[in-house]
Amino acid sequence: NYTAWTNGSNAGSGFQAWNLFTSGSAGFFLGSSAAQGFGDIDTSGQAFGMWGNPSGGNYANAERLFDGGALSVGQSFVIDLAVAYRNGNKGISLFDSGYNELFYFNVGSDQYDVNGSVQSWSYAQTSVFHVVASQIGASSLQVVLSRFPGESVTQTVSGTLAGFRAYVGDTDAGNDLNNLFINNMAVIPEPATLGLIGLGSTVALLAIRRRRM
Repeated sequence: NYTAWTNGSNAGSGFQAWNLFTSGSAGFFLGSSAAQGFGDIDTSGQAFGMWGNPSGGNYANAERLFDGGALSVGQSFVIDLAVAYRNGNKGISLFDSGYNELFYFNVGSDQYDVNGSVQSWSYAQTSVFHVVASQIGASSLQVVLSRFPGESVTQTVSGTLAGFRAYVGDTDAGNDLNNLFINNMAVIPEPATLGLIGLGSTVALLAIRRRRM
């Protein structure tokens, strides 16, 4: 859906426009995660790439809100991250409509940090992290972060998910493997589809009641 990735870009569906902002030396690009030596999260040979270096407050941030507001119960947000080198800070933050952080996954200082819990996972240059955040209650969000088979973390936090921010910064310079790639993001089902599901359920219940009458 994209030929360029700039602030205000809004291709695809299920989300509002991108809010891209930087601090210092940082930026955004479209490119192949696989071709740069990361895990393969490409779609038609490209993914969303970000960089921010060297250390000293150089950051790239990519925020996006969901179309139609916060998730409804029964909806999920999914996204893939490709991470190689573990210097600096890079990862994702999930937040509510007031931009209060509900969950984060950060890679830095040679560690994988999931909401304050450091995982004992070994380093792998081709790591692909899959995030599934499901609104299981009006104010209850379940987040599953997984990498390779047998490596996953599930956390349930309070709040209603309204958007996400991917970020990378303060990394070493001079090597593309310090970057961050994201891709394959979706809201499932999308708001319009969820409405149709609800309408279908209502019609089915009315039909059952009519038969019983």
